[in-house]
Amino acid sequence: MCQQDRRPDVTRARSQTLAWTEVGTNLFLKHAEPLSDEDLRAPSALPGWTLKHLLAHVASNADALSNLVEWARTGVYRPYVCLRWSARSRHRAGCVLSTSTAHR
Repeated sequence: MCQQDRRPDVTRARSQTLAWTEVGTNLFLKHAEPLSDEDLRAPSALPGWTLKHLLAHVASNADALSNLVEWARTGVYRPYVCLRWSARSRHRAGCVLSTSTAHR
């Protein structure tokens, strides 16, 4: 068997990944969208984090992963995260999100 025969089916893997990502996104939004500002101020299971912090963290990571995908697709460098923000700054930014911005 030649090396080429062992290569994964990239087309299938890509379509499966996109479908899996869409299912996960829809599930996350289904549970996040009904939350009120009061709900978002409630503590999460993470010590010192509210639900708003948690949603901001997930949104920030989604943006960061989008940057990596864009970099891979185009070859144009896009950093994983905004390097001028520390993790603490990104965490604090979650404190100012409202329900109108937390779900975009």
